[in-house]
Amino acid sequence: MFSAIGDVFLEVAAGTVWWLSTATGLLEQVADSKQQFAELLGGEKADEWFLPGLVDALRSQGKTLNSDQCYTYAILPVFSHGSFSAENMHPVSAAEHFSLSGHVHESIRQLPDGAQVQVTITN
Repeated sequence: MFSAIGDVFLEVAAGTVWWLSTATGLLEQVADSKQQFAELLGGEKADEWFLPGLVDALRSQGKTLNSDQCYTYAILPVFSHGSFSAENMHPVSAAEHFSLSGHVHESIRQLPDGAQVQVTITN
């Protein structure tokens, strides 16, 4: 499953459920089973995972999604200038979001916290 804000939830062979935050690049086990995950979706954890207030703000700004899209960040929140704000997000194809965020996280994964990076985007 992936969320409107471009995060992924996956069940692995052991039956546990994991959350991949594309904002931070962190992979975290969130449930011991698919059933437990379904139960958690009804509670406050869902607000943390799916950020419904942010999604509402994006929609109120006219930033709506097509069926093949999710929201992505202009600046990923893993960087000091990135934020979880409607002004920092826009709709994009899910394929583009996962490709770009994955590439960025792969490129910076071995850097220490606080390291300075320069991002160059080419076509």
